[in-house]
Amino acid sequence: MSNNTRLFLEPGISRHRVYSRRFRDLLDDFVRGCGGWDVISAAKSTLRRRATALSLEAEKIECALSKLDAPDPALSASYVTVTNALRRVVADIGVEKKPAGIVQDLAALLAEAEKPQPAAISESLEGI
Repeated sequence: MSNNTRLFLEPGISRHRVYSRRFRDLLDDFVRGCGGWDVISAAKSTLRRRATALSLEAEKIECALSKLDAPDPALSASYVTVTNALRRVVADIGVEKKPAGIVQDLAALLAEAEKPQPAAISESLEGI
């Protein structure tokens, strides 16, 4: 059982290890991209953890591929498999980058532009 204070269920895994820190950072990015921990379901939370694990595996394979002097078909095949699995999980959870701040659509911007603008202060003070 967990009371949601540990990153992994297995005891003894340090949260200070490189893998654990990267896992936590990626998981936070996935969760933040979907609105935060308080708005996601347990099922979507589980899918986000799977997407995080697959992302880490893809990063590990990318690192190994970058060190090669010659192509490695088996490693490339593993990379394709992991990437496809990650794509499917991300599609299922609907992760997409949402712009920060206020975002208006084109119709709202056009409607705002068509509103009559107030007269300049100097014009409004002319008759005084």
